[in-house]
Amino acid sequence: MASRIPLFLTRHPRFAGGLRWRVGRVSAGLLVCGAFGSLLSLAAGFAGVHGLSARRHENFLSVTLTAFRALVGQDSLPIEPGNHLHELLASVAAMVGVLVPALFVGVVFIRLFAIRAFTWRGAINVVTASRTQFPVHLDRFGDSNDAVLQVRFYKHLPRLEIFELRVRAYLRSESQADDGSLFRFTHELDILDAAGDLCEERVFPTCDDARPMTVNIPAGATLVGGRLAQLQGTELTGVRTNLLVLVTGTARGLNVEVSDGHVYDLSRDVQYGRFFTVHNSATVRTRRWRGWDRFEAVQDDDPAVGVPAQREPSP
Repeated sequence: MASRIPLFLTRHPRFAGGLRWRVGRVSAGLLVCGAFGSLLSLAAGFAGVHGLSARRHENFLSVTLTAFRALVGQDSLPIEPGNHLHELLASVAAMVGVLVPALFVGVVFIRLFAIRAFTWRGAINVVTASRTQFPVHLDRFGDSNDAVLQVRFYKHLPRLEIFELRVRAYLRSESQADDGSLFRFTHELDILDAAGDLCEERVFPTCDDARPMTVNIPAGATLVGGRLAQLQGTELTGVRTNLLVLVTGTARGLNVEVSDGHVYDLSRDVQYGRFFTVHNSATVRTRRWRGWDRFEAVQDDDPAVGVPAQREPSP
């Protein structure tokens, strides 16, 4: 399946160990628990060294809590007069106390930018134009055997209202020259609008919560041996190709642009057949809802075996 990591976190394996890459992959709860545990362990270590070098006995728990507050910049370690080790510990704790808040702010910003507003289907559906599940397309291409690529996604953030969602699709291909040089080509693909006409940018006026949207990309060619071999004039056999789908919209109230994207490997992330339509369930509470059932599934495209297609409204 295609990677679900945000695009700016998808990097060369050489950089896969970077802090930003790691923070973007870890859940927020695990980050908080890990940071709290690390600071508490460090505070206990400071308290142990502080107690061993003290001339008089001090309560270990009290010193640990004081060290913890010092490490987050809210207190300072007690220093015995003439005890250079205490001075060193207090200096190190003060320096850590300056860095920790800045580090927390950086982690918060990374997590904010790593939040994705959309859930993408992990694979592309490839069907013939005569098998598409949208009536407006059937009316225009019902007799065509050309292939159509269908990309599905939906917005899963309930309190984020997005208007004028614009979708573009790009084909990225790589080829190797005789001298070993690697060339990468990117060109924009035509997609179908609501009326079934070709366009460069598909616009959805509104973006409802949890309502799957479908982007239809005509291949401009028939399937070869039941497989996709050409996409709008570009041969796919023997060449590494990716489909990049980008969406941008305007968040209501914030007046900021919301962007997202997904990359599909056309050699792996392709399913041949119709997607399942989604069905509401009034028995599931909103807070416990984890996504549409069978959103990743595909119907058998053989009418004698598969489930008859339940057509959705026009995209």
